[in-house]
Amino acid sequence: MNEHPASDARQRVRAWVEQPRVVGALLLMIVYFMTLESWSMGIARPVMENFPYAWAFFVPFILVATFTMLNLFNAMLAVGTTSPSPNLTAKANP
Repeated sequence: MNEHPASDARQRVRAWVEQPRVVGALLLMIVYFMTLESWSMGIARPVMENFPYAWAFFVPFILVATFTMLNLFNAMLAVGTTSPSPNLTAKANP
C-alpha cells in the first residue's frame, strides 16, 4: 500500500525532531521566525512545500510574537519615563 505523501513527511519530521540535539536548532529557528530574519526562504517556504496549511501556524505566531514584543517595548518605555530617577529624588528631598 502506498501511504499518503504527507504522512511520509510527517514521519520524517517526527524522526528529525526526536533527535536530542535538534531541540536547540528548533529554538533557534523559532527565534529566527519571531524576528522575521530570513524566515520566508529558510523556514516558511520549505515547510509549506510539505505542509500547505502551515500558514495557519505561521500567521498567528507572527502576530502574537509581534504584539508581545511591541507591548514589552512599550512597557519598558512607560516604566522608564514615569519612574523618577534616584538622583533627582535625592536632590529634591535633602
